[in-house]
Amino acid sequence: MRLFIAIDLPKAIEKRIGEMEAELGRWGFDVKYVEPWSLHLTLKFLGEVDDSLVPEIERKVEGIVRDIENFKAEIKGFGFFGSGNHVRVLWLGITEGKERLVEIIEKLNAELDYIRKDDYKPSPHLTIGRVRSGKDRHIILREIEKLKDVEIGWIGVKSIKLKKSQLSAKGPSYSDVKAFPLK
Repeated sequence: MRLFIAIDLPKAIEKRIGEMEAELGRWGFDVKYVEPWSLHLTLKFLGEVDDSLVPEIERKVEGIVRDIENFKAEIKGFGFFGSGNHVRVLWLGITEGKERLVEIIEKLNAELDYIRKDDYKPSPHLTIGRVRSGKDRHIILREIEKLKDVEIGWIGVKSIKLKKSQLSAKGPSYSDVKAFPLK
């Protein structure tokens, strides 16, 4: 099964991001936007994992979050991965609470890199779209610049979840395997 560890978003944040995606969609960019109801803040992607490892993963995640207190994180800022010549991924940033998220990600990596190793420095963000082509690249870059300081809102981080992803022709669907409440 395909597993990942993430934080779910409140409905109000999903709605706000959906409105932003709809506004961007009016420009006709060649972008596949993430459906607002399937947005989540991924902390660690584990990939295909044998079912027999799930109890061990659960124990490790539970041990990590046991001493972490609830906190708030602000979703603010719009940017992209790639280059000015090839924009690949559109994302929303995390400002306040970012350090706490990086701390959690680093602990998850330390405990779970034997399943899937991440070779990059943690950079908490919400992927909201994948750019399919370079069509209208200059307009996309202009809109990103205009929205670089966009304020989406705050999320209360009270738990993290081990989630399962199932791929289909309609796109991925996600379900919770287990929730781990913070202190």
